[in-house]
Amino acid sequence: MSCSLLKVFNKHQLFSPGTTGLRINERTNLPIHRFKSRPLGGDQVIDVVFFFRDPLIAQPHEPDISALIRLGDVYQIPIATNRYPCHRCSRKINNYK
Repeated sequence: MSCSLLKVFNKHQLFSPGTTGLRINERTNLPIHRFKSRPLGGDQVIDVVFFFRDPLIAQPHEPDISALIRLGDVYQIPIATNRYPCHRCSRKINNYK
């Protein structure tokens, strides 16, 4: 993760599904409030989603990804799935603090 994104995320309270939050915390030392794991609904209580994936590889949890994107569409939740929208969303949320 780039230093500029770490600086932005460090200014905000972060939330994540359980395992994802653990992995992010281990790699970045960012404090993250962890919800239940995705299979238990932990990905359905988030306001902004940064979800990086390889679009050229089939994902075993593709139905979960589709459900998350669908929730974003229904409830107008911004979803960033690559670096460009992630930087745009992070600039936007950085202005709120």
